[in-house]
Amino acid sequence: MTTIFLFRWRHKDGSIIEFSEQGWNSDDPKKRRWLTRTSGLCSSSPALTPRIKIWLKNNCRLIEFTGPEIVAAPSSQKFDWQVEIGTGK
Repeated sequence: MTTIFLFRWRHKDGSIIEFSEQGWNSDDPKKRRWLTRTSGLCSSSPALTPRIKIWLKNNCRLIEFTGPEIVAAPSSQKFDWQVEIGTGK
C-alpha cells in the first residue's frame, strides 16, 4: 500500500509518533493506544483531533512530512502544520 501522507513527530522522551491515512503509530505502545483511542472518540477513521493537536503542541516536534504539495491553493487556504501543532518554526 502506498502512503499518501505521513507526519512524523519526535516526543520529548525521544519516542516517535506517526500519523498517516492508515492511522496513528508510535514506537511507544502506550502512546499508540492513547492516540488511537482518542482519535476514535471523534471519528471512525483516523483523525487529528483538537485534543491530539494540543498534546502534540505541548510534547512533540514535527520532524518529517511526506505528502502531496498544495500547488494552487490561495495563500489564505494554505496550512502551516508546524505552526498549527506548535513547533514554533
